[in-house]
Amino acid sequence: VTTFSFTETNNTVFNNSVDVETQESLADAIANAQEGDVITVSKDINALPAIDKKITLFCEEGTVFESVKSFNLNGSTVIGASFKNEEGTVVASGINGIFKDCNFEGNNAMRYAYAGENMVFENCYFKENGGEWVFHIDGKSSGVTESNIIFKNCTFDGKRVAIGGAVTSVRLENCKFVNGSYFNSYSKTDCIGCDFNTSIRPLDKLHTYTNCTYK
Repeated sequence: VTTFSFTETNNTVFNNSVDVETQESLADAIANAQEGDVITVSKDINALPAIDKKITLFCEEGTVFESVKSFNLNGSTVIGASFKNEEGTVVASGINGIFKDCNFEGNNAMRYAYAGENMVFENCYFKENGGEWVFHIDGKSSGVTESNIIFKNCTFDGKRVAIGGAVTSVRLENCKFVNGSYFNSYSKTDCIGCDFNTSIRPLDKLHTYTNCTYK
């Protein structure tokens, strides 16, 4: 069902959005979407299909995507979803997309992941439960020449955060690291207004820290 009314949530205004309430209708909506369209996702949907164009998924409060192993987003935006895996790693794949107000929680929140052209995380929460990795990027996805990662107002809750040297640049703004053992990035990394309750292992001439606190 296509609606032509405006919806305002999280300071974002949508029009011409499609509301979906079943897994099948979500797949159909993605298949028929045009670039820039918005799909509003019911909390009853628990699987995230592949996306082949740049669209936005606005997720109803309580939406949980379980056991997501691959993010085929093609630069799309996901708002308000939780990604969980009780037994293993939540995400272990190439990532090219924008995440806002999302949670990633599992034995490892993110491990063996590969960066796409652009990865943006805003107001996101990463939590590892009993594993080792809160956020772990091995390198770039196949065919990607330049890859950039941006974190804004994110929290990393758990032991380890590590980003490989193949990533072009990393930027963290107003992020928090709690209950961790270390943060390590082998890429060019700028940290602004971040709170580190963990050890930092900066690499000479690659890292800058501005207005950050350390405990």
